Amino acid sequence: MGIGLASFASFSTTASAAYKTVKSKTYSPAKPYHQAVIGGSALMWNARHTAYSHNMQNYPTTTWYVTKSVKMVHGKSSTIFWRVRNQQNTVTGYVARGYFTKGINPNSVATGNDHWQSEISPMSQKVLDLFTGTIKDPALQAMANYSGNYSNPDQSVPGYARIMKATYGAIYSHTQISYVPNSKSPLTDFRHGKIALEDYINSTITDNGGNYNTQTHKGQKNWGLFLSQK
Repeated sequence: MGIGLASFASFSTTASAAYKTVKSKTYSPAKPYHQAVIGGSALMWNARHTAYSHNMQNYPTTTWYVTKSVKMVHGKSSTIFWRVRNQQNTVTGYVARGYFTKGINPNSVATGNDHWQSEISPMSQKVLDLFTGTIKDPALQAMANYSGNYSNPDQSVPGYARIMKATYGAIYSHTQISYVPNSKSPLTDFRHGKIALEDYINSTITDNGGNYNTQTHKGQKNWGLFLSQK
């Protein structure tokens, strides 16, 4: 089981002039695309094209799914933008159609990045509920689920740190990770009903050198919490 806490902030930049949508079309099911030039700069805008929050160059392993097409006019010129999302539906926005080419990102197949999931198990949910006042974040959950498949992902997965930084940016850079159980004794006591779940979690965090417990971040709404399903 992996436990992590992270704080992060979003960013935006205001566009210099207004865009107007004159035509749109929705796609269902969404179809997979990836950058035509992987790693190139391509801004991801909001629906009114007044601010952006992502740059696709930070997602070199991501497959993007097109859910909508819009024609926008800007002065005398017009551009087709696609509303895209990643597989986990944690990153979404509008990007000019010309930046894409059809198909699954070839970089995601080797790493399994395209198949990360954000679901949690019933036991993980019980542990999450112990951390009062934290925000359950699907991106962190997907990161934890993927990392939980390996005892030491930094060594087991080629380019693991690079992939994480490229996919999650500041979220990964500000994440604190602990793995439990680290000691067999608390686990045995928990399984035999000798200690409560919260006491077990806190003891294993301490065993791993953690300087926090389930109540440390109570009420701190800028914190995200994740657990792997193992």
